[in-house]
Amino acid sequence: MKTEEADRLLAMHDQLWEHLRRAGGVESYEEVIARVCEEVREKETSLAPWLHKMARAMYRGNELDSIQPEDFYAILGLIDNREKARAVLLSLPDEMASEIEQGVTFVLKEVLPTLRTHAQSSIKHLPYRRSGGPKPTMPSDEECLEIYDEILAEYRETGLMGEAERNVALKRKLNVRMVQRIKKECQDRLAAENKKPDGRKS
Repeated sequence: MKTEEADRLLAMHDQLWEHLRRAGGVESYEEVIARVCEEVREKETSLAPWLHKMARAMYRGNELDSIQPEDFYAILGLIDNREKARAVLLSLPDEMASEIEQGVTFVLKEVLPTLRTHAQSSIKHLPYRRSGGPKPTMPSDEECLEIYDEILAEYRETGLMGEAERNVALKRKLNVRMVQRIKKECQDRLAAENKKPDGRKS
């Protein structure tokens, strides 16, 4: 393959692996290749057949596959640094340039965006990691009313509800979110009972 053509395809190749490098949170081309190699090394656990099946379902051409999933690991070994990848391109016949360009373009414009869509759709169904420690326990009803009174007293002084909540949270050694929850529950309870004393503000 001519040098100019090989360098053009190498630039596309670099773009593809740069996306994967960023997605994997790794530092270099070599490292992302190594990570992918680990994912396709063992036949029983390899992601290659799944990726291949997904790509074939998306690709509407009738051409036979030029690469089989079981060959992924060996191929990655041939291009595990940029110099080797360039050497492989230079060793290929000129007529393969169009096929390689078509394949890389397909992965960049179809496969990776599809993977992103699947990930965004799936991630919202996964649980959040809870912050350290057990979930704080709600104080007793009596203590909640005391805290609510303190919030209102602070609010009358500062005129700022956010500052009032923070001051009470600091004084009581509570999370601000807990103080806000206490305030809301007290407001709802008092409204339901229709027993709001004068001076209490919602």
